[in-house]
Amino acid sequence: MRRMDTIDKLPVKKSPLRRLLQSKLTPPIGSRRLVSRTRIVSWLQSSEHARLIMLRAPAGFGKTTLMVQLLMQLRNQGIQTAWLTLDEGDNDLGQFLTYLIAAIEKGIPGFERDAQETGHIGLGLNPTGVLLYLIDRISTFEAPFTIFLDDFGALHSPEALGLVRQLLQHLPHGKRIIISLRHVPDLSLGRLRAQGELVDIDLEGLRFSREETAEFIRQTQGMELDENDVEYLYQTTEGWVAGLQLFTLSSLWRDNKINRSQTFSSAFYNISEYLAEDVLTRQPENVQSFLLRTSILNRLSGSLCNALTGQSDGDMMLTYLEKHNLFLIPLDEDRSWYRFHSLFAKFLQKQLDRQGNDVRIELHRAAYDWYAASGEAIEAANHAMLAGATELAAQQLENCSLSLSKNGMTTTVAEWAERLPQEVLDQHPELLLSYIYALIFAERYEKAHEMLDRLANNVQRLKN
Repeated sequence: MRRMDTIDKLPVKKSPLRRLLQSKLTPPIGSRRLVSRTRIVSWLQSSEHARLIMLRAPAGFGKTTLMVQLLMQLRNQGIQTAWLTLDEGDNDLGQFLTYLIAAIEKGIPGFERDAQETGHIGLGLNPTGVLLYLIDRISTFEAPFTIFLDDFGALHSPEALGLVRQLLQHLPHGKRIIISLRHVPDLSLGRLRAQGELVDIDLEGLRFSREETAEFIRQTQGMELDENDVEYLYQTTEGWVAGLQLFTLSSLWRDNKINRSQTFSSAFYNISEYLAEDVLTRQPENVQSFLLRTSILNRLSGSLCNALTGQSDGDMMLTYLEKHNLFLIPLDEDRSWYRFHSLFAKFLQKQLDRQGNDVRIELHRAAYDWYAASGEAIEAANHAMLAGATELAAQQLENCSLSLSKNGMTTTVAEWAERLPQEVLDQHPELLLSYIYALIFAERYEKAHEMLDRLANNVQRLKN
C-alpha cells in the first residue's frame, strides 16, 4: 500500500509552501561553525528518564545550536530524531498537527502512516482524531526517538499547548521531546519535575565557559587570544554567545592587539543594536519602562524596584522578567534578589541616558531613600554619590565607618573617604578619624599625618 506523504497532502502544493515546510523540518546543520558543547550534550544524553528537556534562555545563548549538536550526536548513535521549527502560524491546531506528523514521518523511519489508517489529515481538518491517532502510534512505537521543537515560545494558543501536554503525558520510556524557548511554557511542569521527568537547562547552564569562549574565537575569527583577552571577553559577555559574537565583529577590537579592552565602546554598538531590535522593543511599554528605570541598580528586589518605578508591581514584574528570560539572574534561592546581565544592564543604561540626566539623578535619589530607610549605609552612600549628593553620602558613611573599621574593612573606608571632596570630609570628623585609622593600617603614614593635621585644625576651628 502506498505511503501517504504529508507534504503531498498539503492543500497547496506549489513551491512556496513546500519550501516553507521543508525549512521547518530541516535543522540548520552546517549553517554555522559549532563550538562543541560536549559537557552539556553528554549530560542531556544521560538523562534517560526525562520526557521533556527545556533549553530556556534569552536570545542569543545558543539554544538552537545546542539542539543541533544533540540531534547530530543522537543520529550518530542510531537514535531516530524529528525536527520542527515552530512559528506563529503553528498556533492553528490543524496546521501544528500536520507539520508535526510531517516532521515525525520524515525523521523517524517506520512511523509512516497509511491512507487507510488515518483518512483525512490536512490543515484544520479533524484535529481531535489526528491527535488520538498520533498518541496511539507513539504509545505502540517500539524504537526510541527524540522530537526537537525549536522556537517553542512561538506557541501560545491553549489548543496547541494542550496538544503538547497530552503528548508528554503519553510518552513511553525512551521517547522524549526537546524544546528551545525564552520563557517558561504552560505545560504543567510541576508534575514532570516532581517525577524526575523534566530537565531544565537555563541561562546558567547555557552560558559559555572560558574554554568555550576561546574556542569560539578560534573558530569564528581564526584568532588565538592570550589568557588576558579570553578572560576579558568571558567576564564582559558572561558567556553570552551572541554578545561574544557581536563584540568580536568590531574591526577595531580585532585589529587592536595591544589593548583590546579599550575598544569596548566600539564593539558595544553592535550589541546595543541587537538588544534594541531583538529584546527591548518586543516588550510591552510598561515592561520597557520598568527595565529602564531599574537598570541603575546593581541588584533588584520587588520593594526596591517599586521605589524607583512608583508602582506596586515590583515582585510581579521581576517574576515576569525571569519567566521570559530577559537577562535577569537570581542571586538567592528564594528569588528575593536579582541582577541584570552586565551587558544588558549597560545597554539599558545607555537607553536611559536618552531621557536626560535629571531622570538618572531622580532614580538614584529614590534608591538612596530606600537603602537609607533599610539601614544599608554603603548602598545608600553609593546612590547618593551617583546623584551628586556628596553630603548625604558622607552622612551615611559616618554612621557606619567605625563599625566597618572594627570589622577589618579599612580598605572600604579609605576608598569611600577618597571619593568624597575634601571639604565634605572635613565636616565629618568621625569619618575622617576612621579614614586616618585605615591609612595607618595600610602603612600610608604620610597621608595619615596629613589627615591628622586636618582633623586637628577642624577641631580647633570648632572650639573657636
